[in-house]
Amino acid sequence: MFDVNLYNQLPSIADASATFNSKLASAGLTVDTFLDKLCPLFSSDGNKDKYGIWLLHHHIDLEEGERMVKKGAVSEPTTDQSSNIVAERWGGDGAELEHVYAEKSNDIPSPPSPEFIKKFQEIISAFDIDCLGICYAPSQEELKILNAGYIFMETSNQGRRHTLTPIPLDDPSLGNESIFRTTWSISGDWAFACIHAVMFDINQYNQLPSITTASAAFNSKLASSGLTVDTLLEKLRPLFCSDEHKGKYGVWLLHHHFDLEEGERMVKKGTISEPTKDQSPTIVAERWSSGGDELEHVYVENQEHFPPPPPPAFIEEFQKITSAYNMDCLGICYAPSVDEVKMMDSGYMLLETCHQGRKQVLTAIPAGDPSLDSGPIFRTTWSMSSDGGFGCKHVCSGQNH
Repeated sequence: MFDVNLYNQLPSIADASATFNSKLASAGLTVDTFLDKLCPLFSSDGNKDKYGIWLLHHHIDLEEGERMVKKGAVSEPTTDQSSNIVAERWGGDGAELEHVYAEKSNDIPSPPSPEFIKKFQEIISAFDIDCLGICYAPSQEELKILNAGYIFMETSNQGRRHTLTPIPLDDPSLGNESIFRTTWSISGDWAFACIHAVMFDINQYNQLPSITTASAAFNSKLASSGLTVDTLLEKLRPLFCSDEHKGKYGVWLLHHHFDLEEGERMVKKGTISEPTKDQSPTIVAERWSSGGDELEHVYVENQEHFPPPPPPAFIEEFQKITSAYNMDCLGICYAPSVDEVKMMDSGYMLLETCHQGRKQVLTAIPAGDPSLDSGPIFRTTWSMSSDGGFGCKHVCSGQNH
């Protein structure tokens, strides 16, 4: 029986991917070497070409009575209880999680047997890889597409839909940090291949609060915890000031100013951030949720001179600290650039204002400018200063937000 609460408890794609990578590292494995250990089971008599493996995750919460159901290339929630709807994705224990419309019952294999599920659990438990589940292998039509050199890209659309689109395996966008590998299937003899990847989720971005709401929530949580901004940031200082991470990351107040449309990301270029559908590999994430979900991006000319994204261990420790004070309204961002640091050391800060065309523009203003005390100005971003303390480096004007 499908349990909507179990589905809604699945992690986000970014959290799931970070957990998987962390567990692989702890076990001394790569994706390929781990999947090799599953090959004998998935290629055994009676099971070959029937099942694949997927990374347990979800993008949107379901409401009571809903299931996530795939029909053609589109998956979306429905309350339809048609007998033609059958499970197509299961947890590691065999619990039904996602479903598919099947015009004829003989169009799809039987669900994985209890014996198959038991053996699957034994293998993944041996390596503490509890973030994977079982799914159906690709259909004959999907196999034709895959064998022609394509992979399926899943994108989130408005209206709580996920759409699968085949793209060439050599497409440059697959090298982007916003792409997560999620589904693998037996390809040929004794080899797993990634058949399914997930792109940046606009729904999560569009659900971020406005700057006014975010600031009010932050202040309320500070008051409830008996903290000030400074005392909270002081608790984060050991993490951000550690030898490994000092000068790399900052803290930002989770919010957004404009909704994104399908295929868009909010990308910063110079002093301007605006939505774009550009999938250039020079676009990388620069702002994340507390769980490591990519939220805003930036153009980078030379990635070799750019810090790596926050690692899973950093994200885990950040969540541990913020969760202890119920501060779920903060995320992680990159620290200011060398040029920005020079500007701030000269007594300036960055003011963000919204413009027509869904543009956000950063302007350097003196830290003592009278305008900072007039009108709705919200502190939104803090980074480590040279003396080891946090300083506000970025404020947002409350106009037109």
